[in-house]
Amino acid sequence: MSISNESESANLFSQENSSISLEVLIAFLRTGRMLDHASSVLFIVTAVVAITSNSLLCMVGLLLSFMLALTEKYYAWRVALDAELFKTIKKVPLKTESFDQSLAAFLKSSPRAERTMTSRWEGAKRLFVHQSIWLGLQVFSSVCEIAIRIWEISSMR
Repeated sequence: MSISNESESANLFSQENSSISLEVLIAFLRTGRMLDHASSVLFIVTAVVAITSNSLLCMVGLLLSFMLALTEKYYAWRVALDAELFKTIKKVPLKTESFDQSLAAFLKSSPRAERTMTSRWEGAKRLFVHQSIWLGLQVFSSVCEIAIRIWEISSMR
């Protein structure tokens, strides 16, 4: 990240922009639900394609698609959790230290050093990007699975 981007991110959470920036972040994180639903539909389609095939390659592809979907679901859960946690921070914006202590107590871990809103923003974006990447890998796997099934059908003729 360049120095100008860091200063722009820091300005996102200035006193006057804090509420709006949190609203944008929460809305951004909510779109993770759409990615998760797409992942579910894609897995169902892939499962139907694999089940209609007797090919070992399709079954391996189904297993790969399942593993990719599970990983995407993990990141979807983390993104949804962050959206809920940011809603809590938005309700009481100046209490992030007590928020961190409560979260650490719940997780039974020691509280981390004070995190800035910018670092929280970057972390949430990183989770969303990871979710998107895993969905992209799942799409690639499913397209390959469908292509194999089409090739099987055409070679039977």
